[in-house]
Amino acid sequence: MNLEELPEEMQKEIKDQIEIFNLLPTALQKIEILEESVIDYRKEIITLDMNINLLKNDNERLKRIIRNLNNILMSVKGLGSYIKSEAGQAIQNDINNLSKAIYERQG
Repeated sequence: MNLEELPEEMQKEIKDQIEIFNLLPTALQKIEILEESVIDYRKEIITLDMNINLLKNDNERLKRIIRNLNNILMSVKGLGSYIKSEAGQAIQNDINNLSKAIYERQG
């Protein structure tokens, strides 16, 4: 049986099916390109995720460094207060000794 012998609707449907069949290789190529793009995007997402994790780790390190610096600052402040009190006490002792010596000389 020849295509022209079929009813017009069937001819149109068969022609549409043939056209679709002829488009399949192009469609498959496009699907492959899309799959490659998806793979590339997944790689980029993984890279971004790794970079985010590195930034989080860096952020945690920075927080630890800031805490350590604050602890050092508090220690230095405490040491400064201790030095002031020790120096103040030494000066007070010198003043007391001087006063005592003057008092003893006066007699």
